[in-house]
Amino acid sequence: MAKWGEGDPRWIVEERPDATNVNNWHWTERDATSWSKDKLTNSLKAFSVTQDGKCFTINEVEKIEGEASVNNRKAKLIAFYEWVIDLKWSMKVGENVVKGTINIPNLSDENNAEEVDVSIIISEGDRDQLDNNLRKQVEKGLKSEMAAYVRSLKEEFTQGMILPKKDDGMNGADMQTAARVKHQPSDSLSMDKCNIKEDVKKVSTKDLKLNESFKCTVTELYSAFTIPEMVFAFTRGEATFKPTGPIAKGTQFALFGSNVEGTYETVEPNKKIIQKWRFKNWPANVYSTATFEFDEKEDHTDLTLTQKGIPANEFEKTLEGWKHYYFDSIKKTFGFGSFLL
Repeated sequence: MAKWGEGDPRWIVEERPDATNVNNWHWTERDATSWSKDKLTNSLKAFSVTQDGKCFTINEVEKIEGEASVNNRKAKLIAFYEWVIDLKWSMKVGENVVKGTINIPNLSDENNAEEVDVSIIISEGDRDQLDNNLRKQVEKGLKSEMAAYVRSLKEEFTQGMILPKKDDGMNGADMQTAARVKHQPSDSLSMDKCNIKEDVKKVSTKDLKLNESFKCTVTELYSAFTIPEMVFAFTRGEATFKPTGPIAKGTQFALFGSNVEGTYETVEPNKKIIQKWRFKNWPANVYSTATFEFDEKEDHTDLTLTQKGIPANEFEKTLEGWKHYYFDSIKKTFGFGSFLL
């Protein structure tokens, strides 16, 4: 995410740890363009609809052109965004394949999700295979993805833009946690990637090992991974668990809009967690094993993550995901980062 300026010292009207925009009085702006492109690309790449033996899948995000930003003035957040999106798709019907493009020309703050135009064009194959019912399901699903992006822009990206006032009883991390616990996952159309059988043995894999330090107790850090309300908080509400209730061995999870899924295989309080873990777009039945080991020190807690069985072509994406969407988000949400000291 791009850093949006260093700030003018004239805006700082009170000495405080965060040193910025006390009582949210001054106009602040945060550039959301890069974040938005990543958010839209990830959600659209995972999009698919299956109906009557037909599997409609987005193969490529060909173009995302535009910009986005969020402004804060007197504790009021205003989102501006304008995007033109071009996609390539394919649909498998038995042994046959139909291909085409999709154009979304008007995703902007001037329209709501239902007003977004979705133009589906067939360029190759039997046109009759894309019947009106399936076409409507695709349009509905894509509009749902656009609505989810707008919600995330307003709720997830804006975390920290409205600061606690001087006399507020809650600190910034508490406010963010409370906001996220109240947020419920959307009831958008479920769109699992088409279940195409692949030979798992042919998938080349890699392993990773990461070490990260957190300014908190081992109980606090362990809780961030095992208390549903805390997982809701650092994933910005994009988390579901089966069964609901306390997380235990056998609990299934789906995080970040169901883009990450798996099962808790081992749960040893304050010591170790082992998960069966995968991205939704990995080949069917391909799971990695993620092991979290916790080690409390005098003034911090060390976390060692070992992950085995990552598809080689997904390694960099997985590595960056742990750093950005897990570790950085946990530190910012709960105040477990050294930069707060």
